[in-house]
Amino acid sequence: MARAVVPVTWRLDPALFEKVQTAARRRGMSVQAYASDALRRAVESERHLEPPTPREDPDAQWLGEDLSGLADLEPFDWGSEGPPDGDPVSFEPGVGFVTVGKRP
Repeated sequence: MARAVVPVTWRLDPALFEKVQTAARRRGMSVQAYASDALRRAVESERHLEPPTPREDPDAQWLGEDLSGLADLEPFDWGSEGPPDGDPVSFEPGVGFVTVGKRP
């Protein structure tokens, strides 16, 4: 793996620098080595920061399913407190959730 030296020219907030310095010391590292290691780990985990593709999105699966049989199911039992406050909504593909009326 090729190594590159990147000069750090920005100034850190003194309180933040002290935290970085303390963390580096605990690991027996210089501040530069600690910062380099943190940057390397951030780059390696970059793919985790990207939004999921529709295949990976668990909501996308049920949103694409045939839900026409939901009307055949028993009504949901909200318990003694009843349904939560708020207006009823409906999901419209390509639009999102929209209010379909007002509660009395």
